[in-house]
Amino acid sequence: MLRRAAESLASAQQRLRDLQQQRAEQSDAPPEEAGKADEDRTEQARQILRDLATSYGDAAGGSPR
Repeated sequence: MLRRAAESLASAQQRLRDLQQQRAEQSDAPPEEAGKADEDRTEQARQILRDLATSYGDAAGGSPR
């Protein structure tokens, strides 16, 4: 149970670092493109956190709500 939770956390952290790296790489993009990319990354970050919450809930034997 704890191993699954730890693996889920490690995966979520890596995915969030990847998003941060994408943002750093696109820092020179035109404002309109940067704004859309930021919106997309924000939604991806929210999905990562939802996935992590689900994994934690599954590891604990129930759904976190």
